[in-house]
Amino acid sequence: NNRIIDMPPGEWTHELLHTALAEDIPYVEPQKVSVEECLDELNALVGLEGVKTALTKLAHTINNEIESARLENRRPDIPLGHYLFLGNPGPGKTTVARLMGKILYSMGALPTPTVVEVGKSNLVGRYQGDTEAITSHVIDTAMGGILFIDEAYQLADGYGRVALETLVARLENDRGKFVCIAAGYTFEMQAFLEQNSGFESRFPGRNRITFEDYTPGELFDIFMIYARKGGYTLDPLAENAVRGKLTMLYNERSRTFGNGRDARNLFDEIKSNLAARLASLPGPLTPEERKTILMEDVL
Repeated sequence: NNRIIDMPPGEWTHELLHTALAEDIPYVEPQKVSVEECLDELNALVGLEGVKTALTKLAHTINNEIESARLENRRPDIPLGHYLFLGNPGPGKTTVARLMGKILYSMGALPTPTVVEVGKSNLVGRYQGDTEAITSHVIDTAMGGILFIDEAYQLADGYGRVALETLVARLENDRGKFVCIAAGYTFEMQAFLEQNSGFESRFPGRNRITFEDYTPGELFDIFMIYARKGGYTLDPLAENAVRGKLTMLYNERSRTFGNGRDARNLFDEIKSNLAARLASLPGPLTPEERKTILMEDVL
């Protein structure tokens, strides 16, 4: 409309008024960053050495195919597949999925870095017959990018099976048009794969990436990321106490261990303890006192 309004009315024709041009469609090209920047961001994450190795290998494989195609004067056959992210909650599966989108986009393997993040509730309808249409619509929104399904094993029950059947068909029919990442607990995901033989074959072993639990040392590194971001420091006794608490969390962990979330929750708890202690102190407090964590705040 703005383009036509700027023209003299005498130049308005029926064809002009009913023809849309590319410039009329609002579109902002996603910011493209280099593969090196993406891999630097990946390697800056705490832990996850196996995950970093898998994604770095993927980037090198794609790059080798692109270079080979250029030398052979042909179109590259980029090996896009679908992936399983396996492991307990909290080790950064969603963060890595977003980075994977940026890597594939920056290399030209995908036309967009967009990651559509969904769970069972986003794929399953309330009434019989709804689920297939809802799941298909969600998949359509992920075309050209990544569909990330968290706790995908939940699709093994009820109407979720309809969503699963729809997904399995689209994974093959639209192969190469998008990437699906199904994430969840290792044990539950193995049982989930056995629910549908088609699903098993869509996610070959080489595309199954295990997210190991963070070690106590890595949990402390994550804790300190939150502390430094908030401007907090720990005195030596407080540091030892935090390390001890995180080691206890790790040693007593179950299959629902929260990994980085547990480190963040501990930091939030300690920060509240610090605020309560400061509220009981007399007189004005210095900025340093307000931001220094003591052992009693931890214990």
